[in-house]
Amino acid sequence: MKQRLCFSRLGFITALALSTLCLLGRANADPNTVVFDAISGAGVNLHFAQIGSGGHRDLMGDKVNLGNTALIGPNPQLTGMDLVFAHIAGTAETFNSLNVNLRFYDSGQLGVDPVFTSPATGVLTFDALSAIKAADPGVINNTLDPLSAYFYHIDFATPISLADAKNIGIAINYQGDTGAGLMSSDNWSTALREGTAPTVGFSDFPAPKGGYLRDFTNPFPANPTADDYNFAQTDGRNLQDASGKDLPNSGTAIRLYAAVTVPEANTIGLALAGATVPLLGWMIRRRRQKA
Repeated sequence: MKQRLCFSRLGFITALALSTLCLLGRANADPNTVVFDAISGAGVNLHFAQIGSGGHRDLMGDKVNLGNTALIGPNPQLTGMDLVFAHIAGTAETFNSLNVNLRFYDSGQLGVDPVFTSPATGVLTFDALSAIKAADPGVINNTLDPLSAYFYHIDFATPISLADAKNIGIAINYQGDTGAGLMSSDNWSTALREGTAPTVGFSDFPAPKGGYLRDFTNPFPANPTADDYNFAQTDGRNLQDASGKDLPNSGTAIRLYAAVTVPEANTIGLALAGATVPLLGWMIRRRRQKA
């Protein structure tokens, strides 16, 4: 799904009345459940990170805490993710390929170098262009419109095992090929959000501002290693309006899914009820045999 973004002094913004819009057809994606959702919700606005004060936006990150913990057990298994690709170029671009590179971390601390510690994965690469085209049939000939945001979904072929549901670090980078080979660009980034708080889970950045990470201190290299998918303590940012007033609940526009490993209470009840039927039959037969 594509959203047109408008330019303002604040940045590129769109007011998305996203409430239950899209879970991309996955509202009932059993046996998975949404464990973090910073996309849904009325009053959520999308932005592009501004780099007028320096730095870059080709590596973006966030620190989040998962919700629905009663369903996912003590060691969450992430199974998929929804993202919003921010195409910030002022003209349409045709891609030969477009990849999203992700790295997940089990822990980290804001205000410390580096921010993320305990990697949960190496660098994971996914075909973002195919996922965008699958979500938006309007994308023709691999051409993406200027100043637009594209929603899409990816599945993790192998679930990502996390140590727990707290302080999850996520680093996100896009590399595209428009004719000169795969490379990163400040024109290809992750959309940000502000407005209402995430509907599932919560940010590790202090409320009410929230926040996100971008490669302000150390530009993301042309040939990155896994260690480059991290941030300095000075990379933390939050969104502000044109007057410099902090906007609420800044963060990356992402949604995470995890495997349901703990049955819901009504499911347990049904299972127990089902087990009772053969047990009662056995007891009745025993009584008849005694009679």
